[in-house]
Amino acid sequence: MTKWIRFICNLYSPGLLNGVGKRKAYIETAVRNELSIPGSGGSRHAVEQVLVVASGYDTLALRLAEEFPHVLFYEVDHPATMAIKRRAVQFYQMSDEGSIDFRRQSISNLRLISADLTKTSLKNALLTEDGGLDRYDITKPTAVVMEGLTMYLHEDELLNLFNSTAEVVGPKSTISFDFFGW
Repeated sequence: MTKWIRFICNLYSPGLLNGVGKRKAYIETAVRNELSIPGSGGSRHAVEQVLVVASGYDTLALRLAEEFPHVLFYEVDHPATMAIKRRAVQFYQMSDEGSIDFRRQSISNLRLISADLTKTSLKNALLTEDGGLDRYDITKPTAVVMEGLTMYLHEDELLNLFNSTAEVVGPKSTISFDFFGW
């Protein structure tokens, strides 16, 4: 099956899969650099939280949350998509016997937030979601990821998204996104 998918993708859109792979690697490296501890050969500063907007079924935040347990990770996506992702994360935490695998409890620093950003602002979605004691903090340095999103937005929607993102990040925050043009 994988061979056929690659064949069809290369037939109708040569280089697509290779480009997606490079994009994913570049964005992950950028976020990892921002998560590095200052003074240990890492980046110029370390962000204190990561925000992934319209994360879809991507596993970046899940994987990095396990690796960086001192950092809070927030994913915001449409309720229908997030419902499936919540089930997938629960399944990921299960052992082969069907019970919770407590060796995988390091993902307690991952917050999955359901929000339709066409109906509510990013700020409202982040600040009204029940995050327990670890609520999203708009004053903290944040690494923001918008991967595979901008191509679906019109210019005014994209500008609104960037403006609303600026409202929810602290100083020294970064943003990683891809852009295919209009």
